[in-house]
Amino acid sequence: MIVPQRFEEDIREIFRIRRTLEGELAEAACLKLTPTDVAALNDTQANFVAALEKENYREALRLNADLHFRIYSAAQMPIYLKIVESLWLRIGPTLRNMYPILNQRRTDHSPHELILASATAADATGLREAIIADLTRSEQALTEYLRRVNEAQALIAMPHRGYR
Repeated sequence: MIVPQRFEEDIREIFRIRRTLEGELAEAACLKLTPTDVAALNDTQANFVAALEKENYREALRLNADLHFRIYSAAQMPIYLKIVESLWLRIGPTLRNMYPILNQRRTDHSPHELILASATAADATGLREAIIADLTRSEQALTEYLRRVNEAQALIAMPHRGYR
């Protein structure tokens, strides 16, 4: 089955909304993050990188969510948080399938490193921008994954000529 075009349009819309809401949550949270929060973010990132290196993508996804939601929770904006959670749930199943394909040899963790640096420096604008950059990169990876799936499914669906 080919991924419907509408789903790809939905992904773009979801990420557009996420960049707005999650950027605002991160900015609001930045000055409320405690030293304990920042230490936990650093630990989570180290575990995230280790999970990717071990190709434990389920754990990597969980840790990625933990990193983001520790920040967002600090904003103390529960309505925003519920909306963001619902958007994460809409793309979660696709992300579970995408990670093994696109992240096997991913070694550039710069968006998360910028998130950590901004949180450590209590740079609210920097944290907002780093979250937005991370989401943009995730959207690009997800779009690439969907393109690959569509191409593979189109090849499978093609009639095989000349075979008897």
